[in-house]
Amino acid sequence: MRKIFFTAVALLLALPTGCAPAIIDSRLTADEAIRAHQPPGVPPGVLARLVVVNVRHHAPDGRLHQGQIVVNAAVADEVRAAFEVIRLTRYP
Repeated sequence: MRKIFFTAVALLLALPTGCAPAIIDSRLTADEAIRAHQPPGVPPGVLARLVVVNVRHHAPDGRLHQGQIVVNAAVADEVRAAFEVIRLTRYP
């Protein structure tokens, strides 16, 4: 199933998407996005597994936006692939 999903993503990446620059909604460092906003006492092992993923999507204004989400590193590639499908299909 994963192979089919990633094949679909690869095919969608070949489609033209225009040249308009993305509106940057978030440009945080990993420290800012992950560590600066955690409550006290979060185990270091939990923080070590988190990564910032930059994502692009078409917002309700119809323009391409770039944001960031924090996810577990184990699913970062899948999240990137899912957002590529979202971007390329212009899902709202």
